[in-house]
Amino acid sequence: MCQVSKFALVDNNLLLFYACKLDMQSPGHHHSILSFLVPVCVFITSTLFVGYYNIFLVIVALFLWFFETVVQDRDHKYLTRAVEEAYKGVECGDGRPFGAVVVRNDEVVVSCHNMVLKNTDPTAHAEVTAIREACAKLNRIELSDCEMYASCEPCPMCFGAIYLSRLKRVVYGAKAEAAIAVGFDNFIADALGGTAYYQKAHLEIKRADGEGADIAEQVFEKTKKKFSMY
Repeated sequence: MCQVSKFALVDNNLLLFYACKLDMQSPGHHHSILSFLVPVCVFITSTLFVGYYNIFLVIVALFLWFFETVVQDRDHKYLTRAVEEAYKGVECGDGRPFGAVVVRNDEVVVSCHNMVLKNTDPTAHAEVTAIREACAKLNRIELSDCEMYASCEPCPMCFGAIYLSRLKRVVYGAKAEAAIAVGFDNFIADALGGTAYYQKAHLEIKRADGEGADIAEQVFEKTKKKFSMY
């Protein structure tokens, strides 16, 4: 008589399948062909299942890798634009080395830089300027379908403007400490209390992955002799 029992096969993941075990109840009997075929069939079936399962896992992993790569490339593209704006603002004497870009449906709405010197306005940070110009261009006061790319971690004032404008996503390059290292007030980092503090239900905030963040942090070292703090 043939009895069926369950065993667990661990193949990186816990995969449960049925294995067969023959238990001959009467002594001295001969094994039938069934005693050979059943375990072999179960082994082949389970092996094929595990094989297809692993193939499925590989396909999922490749898809996730591809999706992450596309997102990183996209983020790098627009963050690079923001970094270019940061250099541009210093070179033309408009302000300090900060840039911001507002993107909607994979199209740049506005590309701006810090304008505090040109406008004689201490609130004309790159992010605030970008929000003002984007709202004017789109003729509305909320940007819920837009993203922002900032060359540096926004200050509390800029985060306030970001929140009020309802931007759905913010990607920044350099951390606030990079700006502090060249002379900017450390109250910015202290007031931030961690960027996660500003994470809201409708707003995703993240630091750029890969070399984008490194490129953004180099802005301060490369421009620190070209602008004055006050």
